[in-house]
Amino acid sequence: MVTDHRQASDQLTEIAGNSNISLPSMLDPDHQRIRTELEHLDGAQFDHVYIASQIVDHQKTAQLLAWEIGFGQNAEFQRFAAQVLPTVLEHLAMATRTQAELASKGAPRHPPN
Repeated sequence: MVTDHRQASDQLTEIAGNSNISLPSMLDPDHQRIRTELEHLDGAQFDHVYIASQIVDHQKTAQLLAWEIGFGQNAEFQRFAAQVLPTVLEHLAMATRTQAELASKGAPRHPPN
């Protein structure tokens, strides 16, 4: 998964550069909050919060890519989205299976904030 993310990030960076679009260099507030939360967890609680965040992020990414494929105005970004979407959906399925495995092992759920 890390390799896939790195490759997609490298491709996106190249396409954005070709289109004179700057990409964020820092985490957005939601991802910073999750990172901070994860830094204070370990074991099963870490696993649960991490995998739940991965599911949400991959769902959002799949929606954004599908939108770009159908409605985007830059052919290079549309091709990128079409190329990457199957991998994102595969990662979503992996994360969902992992969450089910954690639940079957009785991993404690993180209490809501």
